[in-house]
Amino acid sequence: MDILATAMKMELDGKAFYLKGSAETNDKELKKIFDTLAEEEDRHFEIFKNMKDDGMTKATQLVGKLSQTNTIVRNVFKDMIDSGRSSLGGDDARALWTEALRVEEATEKTYREQAEIETDPVRKVLWDKIANEEKNHVYLISNIISFIADPKGYAQTSQYSNFMSIEGHFDSD
Repeated sequence: MDILATAMKMELDGKAFYLKGSAETNDKELKKIFDTLAEEEDRHFEIFKNMKDDGMTKATQLVGKLSQTNTIVRNVFKDMIDSGRSSLGGDDARALWTEALRVEEATEKTYREQAEIETDPVRKVLWDKIANEEKNHVYLISNIISFIADPKGYAQTSQYSNFMSIEGHFDSD
């Protein structure tokens, strides 16, 4: 099995999933979250493509770019909470984000396992950093699901406090 080809496919599938979600919603906050995650998946694809083509310098540069996903999504959440937003979709949205969570968890696990068996130290670092970014996606989506379940109560939870202070998850750098 060519793990880089598999990783590239996983990232393209993730990007397509998020772009589809963006295209199917009229909600500007959801659209921003979907688009941000799609951009992140596209960057991951480019990293893996460069790793596959032995463009390790370019791959390392791409991994070195700080992800803006946390900041963008945190700002979206803050705006929703501050405006008293009382929903972010119902059961359909929850099902969609639950599927996204499942995929992101599996992706993070795959990359983490690859990092463990990687013998090249530079590639090992790249796998770990991308796994950390996938873990961030898991964390973000988990917060989205919690917000959907209880929009008014969510702002009072420690999960929201931790999310807003960027605690409780892996950083991408």
